[in-house]
Amino acid sequence: MQSDDYSYINNSSFTLNARVTAYQNGVIFYGTEPTGSGNAREAVPEAGSLLMVKVLGNPVVGQSAEVEISVVSGQTVQLKLVDLQGQTLHGQSIKEAASTDRVSLPLGNAQGILLLDVRTATQRQQIKLVRP
Repeated sequence: MQSDDYSYINNSSFTLNARVTAYQNGVIFYGTEPTGSGNAREAVPEAGSLLMVKVLGNPVVGQSAEVEISVVSGQTVQLKLVDLQGQTLHGQSIKEAASTDRVSLPLGNAQGILLLDVRTATQRQQIKLVRP
C-alpha cells in the first residue's frame, strides 16, 4: 500500500494521473499539487529571485551582443554562446553577479542563429540570437 505517496494510484493500466504535476517555466500546466500536510520542507524561490536574461537588440548588429542578466545577486553565472553545430563561440563566468549585470559577448564572424545558455547553480535560460 502507498498511503503516504500522493501520486500513487492503484491501477494496472496506463491512465492520466492528475496527482502528478507538470510545470513549464515554473508554472503548473497539468495536475494538482499536494497540500502541505507533512513535516517536509519545500524549497521555494524567494520573490524576485528568478533568473532573467535579455538580449539588447535582437537581431544582433555589430561585432558583439549586449546581454542584460537580472536578479541573481551574489550567485555565480555561467554564459556559453554556441552555434547550431554546437561549437562554442564564447564562454564566460561571473563569480558574484550583481542584481543586474550587462555583458558584451563577442560574436566574431558567426552568422545565423546562435544559442546563448545562461545558468546559475539552480536556474537556466537558453536564448536564441539572430545575426544576419
